[in-house]
Order: sequence, then structure tokens, then C-alpha cells
Amino acid sequence: MAWGKCNAKSDVQPLAYDSVREDTDLGSQHAILATHQAAQAITGCIERRSKGKKASKPTFTAPTVKYDTRTMTLFDDDTVSLSTTESRVQCPLALPDADDGYQRQYLDSDEWSVTESTLTARDGDYFLHIGFRRHKNNTERNTAEDGTPAPPTSPAGGS
Repeated sequence: MAWGKCNAKSDVQPLAYDSVREDTDLGSQHAILATHQAAQAITGCIERRSKGKKASKPTFTAPTVKYDTRTMTLFDDDTVSLSTTESRVQCPLALPDADDGYQRQYLDSDEWSVTESTLTARDGDYFLHIGFRRHKNNTERNTAEDGTPAPPTSPAGGS
């Protein structure tokens, strides 16, 4: 549907959203996340081709569902609440017993926040790959992607 036409999330979403909703039992936010996953896959193919590598139309064969902060909630008792096509379910997270496991540096830190995550089904088990994003500091917020300082902004009503 979007293959060969567009790859930006903002372009793929309006093109594919209605079909995803009609063809699946996904709720609205999960349908949006599915269109974003498709956009990312198309972008990956474009990047591979730009490096002279072969890339064909992506297909999704693994049973996965994307989650974000609207569809997933992490709790301090090491459980997670996930929205499903039926309702919400609360599940325990299988984390290492050690308090110094690498996951703890993200889960227990104010410097990191949860971002898009992926639930994968494999051999009758489910694996939640939780994504984290570090909060940007003022310098990072005020720097353009190419490393140049962003132009100053004037306060509302100012000149």
C-alpha cells in the first residue's frame, strides 16, 4: 500500500490506517503503531538501497505488537499493563533477581522514559522488549540535527 509511494510515518498512517482497522481487531492506537512500524520498515529498505544493498518489499511474519505509553503502563511492582484487542491485562515482568541488572538502570532512573516497545510471541511465550529514551538536556534540545545551534526563539508576544 505505501511501498513505492511513501515512507514517513505521517504519510503512511493516513494511507494505511483504515485498512489496518478493517482487516484486524487492533484498536486505534495499535493501528497507528502498526502503520509506524510499516513506515520504519520501508525506511530501512530505502536506507539499504542507498548503500548499494538489495532490499525488497518488507513483509511481517513474526507475531509482534507495538506498544507505547498509551497502550502500556509499567508499575513499580515489576508488572506491566498491556492493552489487548479485548481489554487490558496485567502481567509480571521477568527481570533478573539482581538489583543491579542492566534493566534497572533504565527502569529506576529519572533520566530515561519508556518509548515504543514490542511484544513478540515465540514458542508459546511472550517477550516484551521495552524501549527507553533518554531525556534531552537543554543543549541537545537547542541543537539542530546537524550539530549547529538552533536559532533563538523569542518569548510569546516578544519581538
